[in-house]
Amino acid sequence: MPNEPDYSRETQFSNLLNRAQDVDLQRVALEIACDEYPELEIDEYLSWFDEVAAALKPRVSTCPTELDVLKMICQELVEERGFSGNSEAFRDTRCSYLNRVIDTGRGLPITLSLVYMGIAQRLGIQLHGVASPMHFVCQLQTFQGPVYLDAFTNGRILSEEQCLEWLKRVSELPEEVILRSLVPTDSRLIVMRMLNNLKSLFAQHENWRSLWKVQHRLSAMQPGNWHEQRDLGMVSLQAGRPGMAVEILNSCLQTCQDQNDRDAMGHAIDQARSLLAGMN
Repeated sequence: MPNEPDYSRETQFSNLLNRAQDVDLQRVALEIACDEYPELEIDEYLSWFDEVAAALKPRVSTCPTELDVLKMICQELVEERGFSGNSEAFRDTRCSYLNRVIDTGRGLPITLSLVYMGIAQRLGIQLHGVASPMHFVCQLQTFQGPVYLDAFTNGRILSEEQCLEWLKRVSELPEEVILRSLVPTDSRLIVMRMLNNLKSLFAQHENWRSLWKVQHRLSAMQPGNWHEQRDLGMVSLQAGRPGMAVEILNSCLQTCQDQNDRDAMGHAIDQARSLLAGMN
C-alpha cells in the first residue's frame, strides 16, 4: 500500500512487529515520539538515562537492598529533578511522548514509569511495568514480597496491600480483578497501551494526521485485529487518504457481520470515492 510508514529503520519497533521478547522500551518510546518530533535525536535522550544513572552509581554501593536503590532513584527524580504527574497530563498529548516527559518532568503514569524503569535497569535492578486498571505502575520484587512504584504521584512506593486498596478506590473494580492485574506485563502490551492513550487523545482533539500515524502503528502490531484495521480505514478518510480508506474498508466489509458497522463503512467508502473523483 503506497505512502505507508517505513518502520525498517526503527530497530525496536521492528522487533515488536516481529514479536521479539527483548525490546528496549525507552528506545521504542522515542521511536514513536519521532512521529510528532521528526528532528528528535534518540541517542541524546538515551544518553540522558546513562548520565542520570552514572550520577547515582557512587551512592548505589551504600544501598543495602534493591528497595533502597529504588528509593534513591525516586528521591533523585522527584526532589532533585522535579518529575511528577498532574491532572493536566491526561489531556495533553505531549505527556505521552518520552522526550517531552524528559524535557519537562511531566507525564502520564506510563511514560513516567518508563523513566524510572530505564534508570533502574542501568543501576542493575529490574522494575517491571504493571498494566493495572486506570493507573500504570511498576513492580519490584523484594525478599518481603512485591512493592509497587506509583511514578505519577511523586514516586511513592506502596506495599501490595496498599496498592490494592488504592486501585480499588480509583477503579471501583472488584479486588480479584485488580489482583489479577498486579503482575508484570510484556513490552508489547506496554507499547499498545501507550499508543491507545495517544489514539484516544488525538481523536478527542480531532487531530487526524497524528491519529493516523498512531493508528497505523496499532494496526501494524495487530494485523489480524479487525477493529484496528477498520479504525485505520476510517481514520485514513479523515486524514485525507481516501484511496487507502477505500482499500482497507472494502477489505473489512468482506468479514463484517454487524449491520451498523457495515452501514458506517459503506458511508465512509462513498465519501472516500467522492473525494477521489474530485481529485481526478
